[in-house]
Amino acid sequence: MTPNSYRLPLIEITSIPAGSNQSETYRHLLGLALKAKAKPEAVDISTLPSTMIRLSPAAKAQLDAVAEQYGMEPRAAFAGLCAAGLAIMRKQLRQQAGLNKQAAADIRVPFEPKSDNQRRFYEQIMLGLLADKIVFAEGSTGIGKSRAMAAAALEMARAKKTPVILAAPTVAVMEHLYEELQLLNAAGVTYSILPGASEFVDDIALREYITATQTTPELDIDQTVIEWVARGAPALRPDAPLAHALGENAAWLMDDLRKLATNMPVDDFALRRPKRRDDNPDGESRKLLESLRNRAKTETDIILCTHAMLAIGQQTQWKAVPEPCVVIIDEAHQFEQAVASVNSDQVSVYSLRASLARLRRSEGLGKGTIASKALEEASKLTKHLQRFDIDGKTHCLTDASPEDQEDLRLTTTCLRSLGDKLASKSLNELRNIEHYRSALKSIITSLETPSGKGINRVDLAFSPDRRYPSLYCGPARVDMQLRNIWNTAKGGVVLASATIYIMDASGNSKCDYLRGLLSVDFSRISTPAPVIEKYLYTLPCLYVPSPRRRDALMPPRKQGQNTEDDWHKELALSIEHITSTAHGGTLALFTAYKDIQAVAKELDLLGVSKGRIVAQQPNRKFSEYERLFRTIHANGERPIMLALGTAWTGIDLKDHAASDETDTLLTDLVIARLPIGLNKSNSMTSRIERMGMHPIINECLLTFKQGIGRLIRRENVQHRRLWVLDGRLFTEGKWPGMEALAGGIRRLLKEYRHRKEF
Repeated sequence: MTPNSYRLPLIEITSIPAGSNQSETYRHLLGLALKAKAKPEAVDISTLPSTMIRLSPAAKAQLDAVAEQYGMEPRAAFAGLCAAGLAIMRKQLRQQAGLNKQAAADIRVPFEPKSDNQRRFYEQIMLGLLADKIVFAEGSTGIGKSRAMAAAALEMARAKKTPVILAAPTVAVMEHLYEELQLLNAAGVTYSILPGASEFVDDIALREYITATQTTPELDIDQTVIEWVARGAPALRPDAPLAHALGENAAWLMDDLRKLATNMPVDDFALRRPKRRDDNPDGESRKLLESLRNRAKTETDIILCTHAMLAIGQQTQWKAVPEPCVVIIDEAHQFEQAVASVNSDQVSVYSLRASLARLRRSEGLGKGTIASKALEEASKLTKHLQRFDIDGKTHCLTDASPEDQEDLRLTTTCLRSLGDKLASKSLNELRNIEHYRSALKSIITSLETPSGKGINRVDLAFSPDRRYPSLYCGPARVDMQLRNIWNTAKGGVVLASATIYIMDASGNSKCDYLRGLLSVDFSRISTPAPVIEKYLYTLPCLYVPSPRRRDALMPPRKQGQNTEDDWHKELALSIEHITSTAHGGTLALFTAYKDIQAVAKELDLLGVSKGRIVAQQPNRKFSEYERLFRTIHANGERPIMLALGTAWTGIDLKDHAASDETDTLLTDLVIARLPIGLNKSNSMTSRIERMGMHPIINECLLTFKQGIGRLIRRENVQHRRLWVLDGRLFTEGKWPGMEALAGGIRRLLKEYRHRKEF
């Protein structure tokens, strides 16, 4: 039992702030009543539910004093004071609603809103920003959130609340926000993109590679790349956002290299962050990057960046990014994971071995070389770490039991031996070498810190199928980093997304999980009602498996090749039927590459044309798959994408050349398996240890809501179908421990007006 926790009765509450969690709400009501010295109301607690609520010693002493004053049992006094506090809070909310209504009437929308919903979304975030609040702003797909956020950033800049940081999860979304700024009246306001180093080509490395190809014929090179470099690598699209931000000197952009290269290892030529000591400081691409960063620090009112860059800004005490006055974050549900990632290191031992083996082959290195010795040490480390893979779970190595100390000592020895080999200058050209060096150093330091005294934890996890080990080193919580960002942004924060609120099995929508995840102070929170377009639930038809199909479409709970094979075949049969009857393209969302590969193989056996299938694989940028999907559609075929990761949250498959009514780029969306366990950050692992299944369920609900949002991106589209194939959702009693998850998703699916079984 948590210290200072008491089992207390819960009065029924309606119309409460959506950002609060249960315990915090009741503590807030108690505090309101105690502060007002209110008399506890008479409440029959015999039929009320109860739960454990933590009270501070001061609050408990005040509660006991009130109970004694009115001759009541403390539990009854608690319920009575909460009832009195609820009356006070409702009065405050009515007053605030009146003030907000008047304030909203005074807000001028600086663009022509396309709908009342877009106007309302803009007014809500402006109300919060004008009061320096942290606004949890949910707006569904299609209302025009990006235009509203860009306009709010301009208004804050004009109010001299600068700099304004406008952050997005990916470069593509960031560039979309930049385009929105270009379309608005930005007179008197300066804005620029603050990109990461990896958005630029390392011009020195690429030129050296081109030179090497002249004497080493086996190195792959594209003639189009050679010609592009000879011209100074100019921007292929000068009007593209990053190129526009750079101006007439725009060059050496990674997106351009990806479009030109078909045979080369493109990502090997991304500019490193941070700069290596022996990097040439006069590289053209690094100069372009530095010019953008200097401009952002000195001349810019609005800075557009990724979630990761904002996290790096906080990590560097606002040296990499200017200290913000206002922060506006798009897709805010992904932000904590970005902060955790920036503050963490990961080492995939398999990827390291593959890089070393590739270097040996390309350079023709023999057995006695450092590369060969490092590869041998990496192989030894793999075998040693696989000894921990007994129960299939993630292991926290920094919390090892006394009987595991010898294994831990051997792990550190293996890591040190590998680190010594990787420190050799002869491996300076190894892909991601600086990352491996710094990550191993952090992991070793954390493992050698006495248990309970380190700020970082080291987790050991294994890939689902081949059980390749990966080490994760980072903070167990990033509360401090997040609070620092919110406290720095004294002019207000907007946390915007289509998935802020989570619906439970009873239909209640709350954002308490995300509020806790992002460490937002309850006293500063603003939680306006979600702005939802009704057509999201009236346009599509929802298909769920009939009772006789549900068992066959239940993913196997245990590893077993035959069971998995059967499930893959059933999935493929369903997807083959869906794609054969679809009016346009189909997106099927998965959670593991091995499932994608298996289903793609089964679809081939069922006679589905390979030319229609886009099956995502690891280690390739997702934009390549989206480009291929669009190309197949442009050629008159109905494409089929089997995807995961970004496909759940960051893809917008609209045909911009078509009208709403004729857009068939994506007509069918398939949920092959619920998105459980996709967040593997150290902070997520720590939350699971502290809170059990609660964070897993809530992360899944958020991601599921994001996933189904891929289907309807325009108001008047036709022939849209949503297929939820995971049989566990609809089979009562066969998913122990996940009843809350299944209930929440089933309740969400009830919003769809048209439903059928298949």
